[in-house]
Amino acid sequence: MAKFRSQTELRTGWAEYLAQPEKMVWVDLGAGTRVQVNTGCSFIWEYFGLALKNSGYFMENKICYGYCNRQNTNNKANKSMHAYGIAVDINSTYNPNIHRNGTPRFSSSTNQSQRQKDVVAKVADTDFTPEIIESIRKLTTPNGYRVFSWGGDWGHVKVIDSMHFELACIPTDIATMTQIFQPGVRAPAVRPQGILV
Repeated sequence: MAKFRSQTELRTGWAEYLAQPEKMVWVDLGAGTRVQVNTGCSFIWEYFGLALKNSGYFMENKICYGYCNRQNTNNKANKSMHAYGIAVDINSTYNPNIHRNGTPRFSSSTNQSQRQKDVVAKVADTDFTPEIIESIRKLTTPNGYRVFSWGGDWGHVKVIDSMHFELACIPTDIATMTQIFQPGVRAPAVRPQGILV
């Protein structure tokens, strides 16, 4: 079972990047979709983009976002994880921020265009499939920490933010991953035990 870093650990671990635009870099998530993230984790976001692309998911550049020095949309007392450069929003129009308890409703369609229509018609909350989300949830660092957190899992705090993905690990966890990722290596695959390779 994957271990989880607390929000305090994440904010402390990535503190040197908070509100530091000069420490951000543009990353291509695939098909021309570019977002800004911090330089300490950019390679992980490149692999994230490749994983989505390899699953058949299409991202629209104009509705995908990364670094932004702002307060948390759902808790104004804290800075957003976007301000640390460790969060991205994917296809915001079709993965809305919804204020209610519970889990996101997935469309039953295998076609992304139809899933987007289902979101617009308010019969689904996301254009992701359960399989895509589960594959992202399973990714762990070699030292056992989950790599990403998905905002669609936050229904217990009265918000479903299915556009939002953020790193769920800190720089020391990422250091254990640099031996695995090499330039030119294929997109991530998930081993049975869930380690990102």
